[in-house]
Amino acid sequence: MAFAGRPQRVAPLFAGATAGAMWALCRAGRMDEALWNTQRDWLLALQTDSGGFDTAVGFGSGLPPRDPPDWRDALPAYGWAAHVYALLAHRVAAPAPCQRKESGVVRRDVMVRGRRAVMAEDVETITIRDRAEPLYVWRKRTVWPEVCLL
Repeated sequence: MAFAGRPQRVAPLFAGATAGAMWALCRAGRMDEALWNTQRDWLLALQTDSGGFDTAVGFGSGLPPRDPPDWRDALPAYGWAAHVYALLAHRVAAPAPCQRKESGVVRRDVMVRGRRAVMAEDVETITIRDRAEPLYVWRKRTVWPEVCLL
């Protein structure tokens, strides 16, 4: 990434931006099959148990990514994920019939300002808690989070 007045960085790497660049290469007829396989595998490794995708890799730590990831990497950004879904759908020759499947509650450890926290996602909400303290609460299909102490 390049920002005026700051040193250039390699990280974070955004899943949606990668998918957008791959989509452009596909549409231009310049997507090499080896590149497709490598980048597809990288994108699919970012898919979470909820079916979404991590937003990025490398926030706060650079590369390689840390385990658990920084919350900024793990928190899904649905606009970015839409790019990944569009790319994958474009590459499917004959899609199978879709069936709605809910994943239930998905929990994972994340880092928030150097401390472990827990991010939980279900069909209604995404929360990040530091112990019992809510740091972030977003009810899906609403514009703004109810709590944002990140």
